[in-house]
Amino acid sequence: SSCAEWAWRWRRRLQCQRRRAVSLPRPAGGGEGAGGAGRMSSDRLALSALERKTKAQLRYFELVELVVGQDSLHRCYICVGNHALFLVSHNLSGILKPCGEIKYEHIDGAIEDAKSTNTLLLILNGKRHEFFSTPQVVINAEHRCRLLVQFRCGWQTSYLWRNRTVGELPFTTRDLGLPEATGLGQALGVQPYHGYQVATHEGYSFFLKKDYHDVASNLHSASSGTFVGKKSGLTFTIQIQEPRPLSELETSGTDQHIRWVASRQRQSISAELSSTMVIRSAFYSKKMNLVNDVAAWTGWEILLKSDTQVRVMISLRRQFLPPLADSAQDIFVTLQCPKHVIDHNQGITDELLLGEARLAADSLSPLVQRCTVPQSLYRDMIQAKIDSLLFSEESMLWLKGSLGLQPNRSLECEARIFVKSILKILQEENVLRTPDLLKDIGDDVPTEKEPINVPKRMLPVGGPRHFTDGVADVNDPSMNAWHFRVAKYLAFCFDGGLCGPRLALMDLVCEFISTPQSQQKIDEVVMFLLHIRPKDFTQPFRGVQLRFLVHDPNLFENNIFNDRVMHGLVELGWFEQALLRGDGKRNGSAESSAIENYAQFLARLLECKTASINLKAAVCRQIMKCYNRVPDGGSDDSMRAHFGVLCQALMEMVRQSTIYLRAYATLTLVNMASAEEVQNEIMKMSIIDTCIKNLKSSDDDLIRYTLALLTHLTKSLARVKEMDRAGVTDVVLMLLEKTPSMASKQPLLAELAGVVGQLCNDDDVWKKMCDHPCHPVEKLMTLYYSGPQGGRLRSKAVFALKMFVDRPKQHGAVKREAVATLAKTILEDLAAGCKEELLEKKHAKNEGLPKPEANPLKLDFAANSILLLGSLSKSAAICSMIAKNKDAEAVLTNLTFAEIGQVDSTRDKLHKLLRRVSEAVKHDRHVTGKPS
Repeated sequence: SSCAEWAWRWRRRLQCQRRRAVSLPRPAGGGEGAGGAGRMSSDRLALSALERKTKAQLRYFELVELVVGQDSLHRCYICVGNHALFLVSHNLSGILKPCGEIKYEHIDGAIEDAKSTNTLLLILNGKRHEFFSTPQVVINAEHRCRLLVQFRCGWQTSYLWRNRTVGELPFTTRDLGLPEATGLGQALGVQPYHGYQVATHEGYSFFLKKDYHDVASNLHSASSGTFVGKKSGLTFTIQIQEPRPLSELETSGTDQHIRWVASRQRQSISAELSSTMVIRSAFYSKKMNLVNDVAAWTGWEILLKSDTQVRVMISLRRQFLPPLADSAQDIFVTLQCPKHVIDHNQGITDELLLGEARLAADSLSPLVQRCTVPQSLYRDMIQAKIDSLLFSEESMLWLKGSLGLQPNRSLECEARIFVKSILKILQEENVLRTPDLLKDIGDDVPTEKEPINVPKRMLPVGGPRHFTDGVADVNDPSMNAWHFRVAKYLAFCFDGGLCGPRLALMDLVCEFISTPQSQQKIDEVVMFLLHIRPKDFTQPFRGVQLRFLVHDPNLFENNIFNDRVMHGLVELGWFEQALLRGDGKRNGSAESSAIENYAQFLARLLECKTASINLKAAVCRQIMKCYNRVPDGGSDDSMRAHFGVLCQALMEMVRQSTIYLRAYATLTLVNMASAEEVQNEIMKMSIIDTCIKNLKSSDDDLIRYTLALLTHLTKSLARVKEMDRAGVTDVVLMLLEKTPSMASKQPLLAELAGVVGQLCNDDDVWKKMCDHPCHPVEKLMTLYYSGPQGGRLRSKAVFALKMFVDRPKQHGAVKREAVATLAKTILEDLAAGCKEELLEKKHAKNEGLPKPEANPLKLDFAANSILLLGSLSKSAAICSMIAKNKDAEAVLTNLTFAEIGQVDSTRDKLHKLLRRVSEAVKHDRHVTGKPS
């Protein structure tokens, strides 16, 4: 819908430049190779403008220097079509005269210059046009590798179409011995470290040890992307994906951030390997810029271990690729090592693998001729797209900060009027946080009584005539698409775009506006910025009130909206406030109806296919917030009454979404599952099968939240039996056996130990676990020693051990005497906890502070420890063993005066344990003859 408008503005801008005698930027030979091509072919707006000149379908274009004959030098756009290369003049006046077309059937081959990164030679046959006096045509292309890929693909496809047989373009790489047409001189680049080499693949270079060698070659590159170490046996792989338009990534539900892409790659690898464990998964920051690259980089780092290999994968996204800054490219750097090499201590460690992969990722750079020459950008094309508001909010921030480009001044002036008009209303209602903002916007900026009128009069800068003649057609798709982009732009200006962090969306949705007229104006503005409108742009934006929209069951199937604003409003709880406010006075029935609508609205957002991952995560947080509020008979009670519709939407997320959203949905269910009715509801939805699937994933967060959910569900013996029949017990014990006792895994292990203890509530499951070859009791004792003193891991390990040994009859594989060896360490932990509590109370008393609250985690550890020691002390021999520990009686006596000694559930058990230990101490002294 915006193609004609964009193309018109581009041509108009170039005409203005010609009048000022300003030419387009000359391609800088120091620019990147194929890796930085920015995949202009993905920009349909630019290609459509060129197709109007070539009268042919195009797939790629680039600004190049063309050398024909000895001295004929032309700067033009080379456009790759289906059956020919088209040459369009750099000012877009038309194709080059007398010949602006080179048919593929007139090209016999191509030679890539080995001494440069930008020179290509085309060899023409006798059928060529007379304009080409010699069969050699030299092309200097900043993004040569990408141009070659597109050209070769087009040539070979055309050959197949013409001859009905497969043919390959004759192609080679060698030193052409040509003079430097671009005047760049010799190549200049950063040299690798000692012992390293510069490896290349598909337009990118990086540092690798000289021990690595390439294993193959393919059609498009001299490198296969796979390098094997001759001595180390390590395998290095680099995968470079095709660039994708930023607009495509922004509307994608799963690829908006490199983290989600890395998560999907991790799941793919885990499916190939057995018993995969994630050791590290964290944000990665690229640390080198060796070629003056203007693009932005983000990354994610993962370390995986399986039964057979260790693998490091660094996922990188290169964003705002030159020359149009409108695309991004994902790159995956992988280093794998056989696990036996690390296990046998052959000098290779996890840290060494991480360091080697990081060096390759840090040194990754697009191929350039000279690393000191800045990469070229088509600033006029970029500015035309900015004026059309075709960039996202994030892109606008980057373009302004990095390139100094921003929308036309007239658009910014209207945005200032819009923002200042809203601030004026907030000031009149005495709810403006920072009154100085009015001056910052500009004293000379006028205000409107009706702010909603400002976006209605905003028209495209220098747009076609029908945009400005009278009232625009409400069914005009171009105008409707323009207003959708205007809503996003104005939301961006209000939410940090004009005044930075001092002005945000939260200032707009203040709930303390007292005047109904002002509230109505603000609500109109919010609904315009949210811009819920039909997907069909021939239909206009209606601006319907929220309380009428929420009744539409197909609201998000038939409409689109501003995801960024929706995210902010969900986080701020504005929808709940607006629905309650729309139902008038807060009587019981009106409030209940409003909250029912709110619950259904949140559920539909979770089911919306176009909603971003961050938006769905915000919805989950909002649901948890409602469920975690202290009940007061208000809206949160009503929200709990509509758990059914929320459970259904959350279960759908757990089954089908990305790993991140599955983890978030599971966490939300954990917060809701404290209610028995929620447990029964999700059990009807086959939650057990879903939990098993989650436990077999390699994501620590998803596994941990699933274990926390199982902790709620295993409180019922009937559910424990059902879980065991489904195979939950085997999966849990496999996790217990395979998960390493490292610091990053301890939160997961704590939940795991808790679930193991809960499963022991059923006698048959208890016997099954005792007989299991993984020896869970031994593993739990190991977990206890690896956990921090008095921490959650030790608390849950003690709880699980208590559930194993607290039986009328002992199992042959579970010896109480073995577990009793922990008594000394447990008593030391309890003594340290008592001492710390005493010091805190003493400090508070000396400082005149109120009595410090008890630490729930330490209370939980103390309670589980008392229960375990009490169970073990039922045996006289074990009780005597406990009594022989130094100061055992004194520690237990101090506990009776501590906070844990005042808790009803443990007070009697603590006194009973103390009596047993005291009697054992007396008996021991009587037998040994020691004085009391």
